[in-house]
Amino acid sequence: YRRRGAEAVFNLSSSPFTWQKSDKRNRVVRQILARSPLPFFYVNQVGAQNNGKNIIVFDGDSTAYAASGDIACRARPWREQLVLTSRGEVAPAQSEIEAQYAGILTGLRHLDDVRGAESKFLIATSGGVDSSVVCCLLERAFGPERVFAVNMPTRFNAAVTQDNARSLCAALGVDYLCCPIESLYEAVAALVQGAEFSVGKGEYTRLVDENVQARIRFADVLSGLAAKYGLVFTSNGNKTEVALGYATLYGDVSGAVAPIADLYKVQVFALARFLNEDVYGRAVVPENLLDGSVVPSAELSEAQDVTQGLGDPIKYGYHDAVLRQFIEYRRHSSDLLQWFIEGVLLEKLEWDDEARFRAYFPDVRSWIEDLEWVERQVRVNYFKRIQAPPVIVLSKRAFGFDLRETQQPPYAPRRCEQLKAEVIRQWSVTSDQ
Repeated sequence: YRRRGAEAVFNLSSSPFTWQKSDKRNRVVRQILARSPLPFFYVNQVGAQNNGKNIIVFDGDSTAYAASGDIACRARPWREQLVLTSRGEVAPAQSEIEAQYAGILTGLRHLDDVRGAESKFLIATSGGVDSSVVCCLLERAFGPERVFAVNMPTRFNAAVTQDNARSLCAALGVDYLCCPIESLYEAVAALVQGAEFSVGKGEYTRLVDENVQARIRFADVLSGLAAKYGLVFTSNGNKTEVALGYATLYGDVSGAVAPIADLYKVQVFALARFLNEDVYGRAVVPENLLDGSVVPSAELSEAQDVTQGLGDPIKYGYHDAVLRQFIEYRRHSSDLLQWFIEGVLLEKLEWDDEARFRAYFPDVRSWIEDLEWVERQVRVNYFKRIQAPPVIVLSKRAFGFDLRETQQPPYAPRRCEQLKAEVIRQWSVTSDQ
């Protein structure tokens, strides 16, 4: 640049937010300025855009670099600001959780721009951590007067989670309604059980029964209340459950926006703690959800009774880490098999909990079967994700148009079976020692 007579470089950018992108940009700018030392001004957009399936957020983070590559001045993120380089103010870098929180609020507020009016929002509050966090995010983005919450219990919903939903909304000042659906659920369940084609009775399984409840909640009651009051309702699923298909199409896979669908379950828990400790300074998200005394559960059957410690069939923490490798980094199960053989599996997953890993998988075949199950669930549940509400993008790859997926048959490298055999051999040797 200098040889061509430039006195400074201005980079006018529309660079979407993802965590740690600014670190990479700082490294690239320093490399450029090492070859051509000039003042460098990075000017980035703030706000949000969308492509129909994703809401893409822009954190700004506009930065002035000295010719040496050092940061001379940096704007505060997520807001428009006039930056005077003469003052040399360098806004502090955000933590990951702070940036995710601000990104979700920015994405939610974009809905007002899309609709051209101040929308009011309806949320199904179950008393679990996901809906609790989404309710808090809506309250922070729009104020309590624009948020309405409904709890829709059946006999499977424990008093503790119903109390959670009620106390959360009271703490936030959100208008709260309890609308039991037991009678409607019993009527629909009886109708479906009694309906028969000529080929036979069919099989009314527990899964069928659970999905009946989910669809009543969202397709009937929540949608009806939203229409009655002119509200927009949310989908409360997290990325772990969206990836595994642990959601009901036309049930909880519905709504106008999915605020936390690009956060894994462990990140949702981290955001809940951040809300309590840093945003509200008090326990708004119920502590029994954060200390583990109430386990994550859909509460759709007796097998998901939180009072008995029964919850979702997902190994949160471990499955989050595996899914991140599959989704963000496009890894295959064969890569994880290879990591196990090399003795670096948990290190590569960035999930260092050997005791829980051994508790989850008492023998090698249970681990391999689980790995195959996770991979299969991600693959076969694409049809749900393509019909899901728009996702606010926070990661390297979010579901929607950010992560292009196709419905393909399973694929495994030729070496996959060899790797499984070697894993079984090594596990057996370790167990015998």
